[in-house]
Order: sequence, then C-alpha cells, then structure tokens
Amino acid sequence: MDEKRSLKYSLAKEVTGDSVIGNYTYKKIIAQVCANSIQRADSCELQRIDSSGNVYYFFDGTDRLRYDFSKGIGERFVSPYPDRYWEVGDKYTVVGFGDTLQAIDFYLYNKDSWYERVETVTENFGMTYYKGRVYSYEETLVGNFFGGILNSTTSGNLLVKKQKVDWREFYPLHIGDFWKYKGHEGVFETITVKSVIGDTLMPDNNIYKVIAFQKSGGPYPGKGTIFERFDSIADGNVMSWNYLDSIAVRKIKFSVCLGDTFSSAFHGFSYLFDDKSYNEIQYSLYPDLTNSTYNYSRGMGLTSQTGEFYYSGLVGAVINGTVYGDTTITLIDDKHNTVTTFELYQNYPNPFNPTTTVSFTLSRSITTSIKIYNILGKEITTLVEENLSAGEHTVQWNGKDQEGNLLSGGVYFIQMIAGSYQKIIKTILLK
Repeated sequence: MDEKRSLKYSLAKEVTGDSVIGNYTYKKIIAQVCANSIQRADSCELQRIDSSGNVYYFFDGTDRLRYDFSKGIGERFVSPYPDRYWEVGDKYTVVGFGDTLQAIDFYLYNKDSWYERVETVTENFGMTYYKGRVYSYEETLVGNFFGGILNSTTSGNLLVKKQKVDWREFYPLHIGDFWKYKGHEGVFETITVKSVIGDTLMPDNNIYKVIAFQKSGGPYPGKGTIFERFDSIADGNVMSWNYLDSIAVRKIKFSVCLGDTFSSAFHGFSYLFDDKSYNEIQYSLYPDLTNSTYNYSRGMGLTSQTGEFYYSGLVGAVINGTVYGDTTITLIDDKHNTVTTFELYQNYPNPFNPTTTVSFTLSRSITTSIKIYNILGKEITTLVEENLSAGEHTVQWNGKDQEGNLLSGGVYFIQMIAGSYQKIIKTILLK
C-alpha cells in the first residue's frame, strides 16, 4: 500500500517486444499502474536472461545483474543501486496453481546493513511478492501476485486489464435466486430478504430482473420492489432503475482495477475498488466518511455490507436452484414496520400476455385510482377506485377493457392517483 495515498492499486507488467542494445537483446517490459485514483505514468524496463538463467537489466545505461540464482542462502551479490547489495535470504518450496514450486527471497541492504526491500521470485512466475522501496523508485510498499498470462497459459484471475471473467458470477440474477441477511442498525437487530421473482421491460426498452425485498427491525424497516440488469457482461455494469428520475443508474461496476473509483448514486461520493482476490471483491465509499464497505463473493453476490452504525451479513441463499445456509423466512415483528411514501412500481411481467401485476405503496389511508389508457390517451378500464389502507398493494390486469373485451397488442399506460401523488408508467401487451 502506498503510504502517501493510502490507496491500493494494481500494477501490470507486459512483455511487448525485443530491444537490441550493444551486445545484448533485452525484452521490453511495460509497467502500468491500473487505477484512476493513482496518477502515475507508464514505465519501461529492459531485461534479459543469460545462459545460466540469471536475470540482468539495462539500468543507467549499463547492463546490471538483477537476480543471481547461483548464490546460496546468506550469500551476497552486487546491486545496481549505490552502496547497496542483494543477499539471498531463503530458498524454499511453495504450493500454488496446482503445483509445487521453488521460491527464493532476495533482500536488499544498504551500506549500514539496514534491510530496505525483499523480493520473492517463484519458479515459472517471476517476482510474486515485494515489500519495501527500491532506491530512487516510488513504488508501493507491498505487492502480491494475483495472476498472469505466462507462455500463453493463464494463471489466477482478475488480471487487471486482461480480465476474462463472467462478472455475473459475482452478481447472480437468476429468476428464483434468494438471499437472507442478518445484521444490526445501532442496537436494533435487522433481517433482510431479497428474491428475484421475474423480469420485465422498463421504459428504457431494456429487460430488468424484478427483485422483491423486505427488511424488518431497525429504525427503517420496509419492503418493495427494485429492478436491476447487467448493462454489459464484459464491463460488469449492474444497472438499477431509479424511480424518482425515471432513469437507469449504475449500481456497481466489476471490471475495474484495484484503486479505481466510479460514481455512485450517493451525491458527492464514489465507489472505490478497494480489494480483490479470486473469489472476493470489496468496494468502499470514497471519500470513506462512514466506513461503508460492500463485499461480493463469486457465486453468491453481495455477502456483507458494513457502515459506521450498521452491519448486514449473508446467512443463507438460493442461487440457481442450489440452497446455501439458513433460508427460512422469519421476519422481526416491528410495530414501526410501515410504508413512508407513495409509489407506483413498474408492472411485471412486462411485456405480458395475458395478465400482469401492478404493485404500489401508500403511506396512509387514502382514496386511490389506478386506470389504464391506450396510446391515444383514451381511458380503457379502471383497476382501482376506492379508499385503501396504508401499506403494500397489488392488483392484476388481464389485458381486457371495461366491458371485458380482450384488447389488441400494443403500448398502454397505467396511471395512479392518490391525493396529490400522480404517476404514469408504460406497459406492453403482447398478442
């Protein structure tokens, strides 16, 4: 981690070609910091391997020794940095990527025998770990190998600019998927359940998954329906429908580099891609004023959410038909579990044939009207015209007019009026 910025980032190195200098042919290696939160130009290294397998690189206009693999533990060899030398700290075997490999730790000491840096070189992979600074270089304090493409073989995953990941594994959205979370808000216990119940066409002409949720306990219980979709499998953008502005907003972006930031739905905040591994991805709000973090796991989706006064962790799920953990639905009885707004949700399924469900919430008892209009603005039928109690409500429309006649396929509009609240949504009847 960089001390000055306190932000993690990815460093990618790629062999791009050959370069002949004097009597030697070097491999040209481009090093690139992959993070929009860290502004650092690309750099270039020139390295070669001699007939004995030792590594040299072109440094300050001279061919210099980088790694001497013939040395034993405790033996030293010259470094290219003034008044500094390398020492072989240890030789051992490691298990990784399905194989047992040889590894060597090289330590860099200054003239006062103070340790400044360690680099671990692993068979078949090169440098897999480093800690400390190299003289005159501004590198991160600690770096670990995540993966690479070596001799056309891919090892590991989440390879910075060269990811080949189906990001849907980190955010499953199959119809029938279910998640159960337990946590707390302050001193109050909370239980939240979510389930993917269908899909529907939204006004932006994209198909969204319909996700029903309910949270009990805590100061802000409630339930409702949200609509989400993957914008691009390659980019890993998850889009969510914003009711207030009637637009799609990006909820999360998976195909970013460690240290990248991207805009969030919270005004003035961005998401920071904070940590990653083969199976786990972590984001945090940036600037992080409330210690808000979001953890996603391969095959499960969101597994935990943490803030300054709250926590919610996954305790059970059903993913693509497979059951994990505790999936029983036992919500906390809370007298404050009331709706606090008026809202007409997008009907589902949409498009539909012949029946669709219209869901809406009322914050108080009020006379409510829900009517269907055709594309010319003519009233077709009335679904609701009565005084309703506060809470969640649903009504079905069977694609018929007021006289019970089946309507032709096409675009229709659903209008809800409750006091001063009014909203119209578009739906499509298929024939």
